[in-house]
Amino acid sequence: MDESLPAENPGNLQDYQSTYTGFDWSSFNNEFDWSRGGPYNLAAEAIDRHGHGARRDKVALYSVNANYDLRSHTFGEMSELSSRFADGLTKLGAVKGDRIFVYLDRTPQLFVALLGIIKMGGIAGPLFSALGPEATMDRVRDSGSKIMVTSPYLFERIRPVMERLTDIETYIIVGDNAGLGSETIRYDEVLASGDPEFKAVEMRPEDPYIIHYTSGSTGKPKGILLGHKAMVHQLVGCRYV
Repeated sequence: MDESLPAENPGNLQDYQSTYTGFDWSSFNNEFDWSRGGPYNLAAEAIDRHGHGARRDKVALYSVNANYDLRSHTFGEMSELSSRFADGLTKLGAVKGDRIFVYLDRTPQLFVALLGIIKMGGIAGPLFSALGPEATMDRVRDSGSKIMVTSPYLFERIRPVMERLTDIETYIIVGDNAGLGSETIRYDEVLASGDPEFKAVEMRPEDPYIIHYTSGSTGKPKGILLGHKAMVHQLVGCRYV
């Protein structure tokens, strides 16, 4: 027998027709800090406005490791860590518009890296950690990525195709990079070199912040770019959908 749970509150979309009739995308602009002079940057809106405000000590991310140990990370912590990583990337030579891939399991470092890339004006490329060497190579070569953030065991997985990853100049390793080669640097070193007060780079609405690849199940994987302006749609989607 089907069961349905009663709603605990009336929700945000109580009258679809009136909301639809009066809907205007621009009416949401004043909910973002960039409408009040802040930087136009998705990471600044997702993390920094909370990390520097009243939600600084509110938990932004929970993580559970393989031993079922639970950790929490506040908006303030995520803001500082992602700023450190963003500044560390710039000190490695990364510039606005660079494609930087993140090939990690779902760990806190994955989120810090993605936010840091976006914050410094780069284009983040998340890679599913179950991808094999050939699938990873296809996406990295197509994008022209210059930097990859990965872990020791995933680095070893793609070692057979590294000679063909000619665009990548640096591998940032989450963990010990001993014996992995001179083109690697530890994630902790990148963080340590960065400024926790790094300010998110001003972007244009159409500037891309992320590149998602299709599965490749029906042909060559295709990279789809999303612009920073997607933050408006994401806010509306969270509120009403």
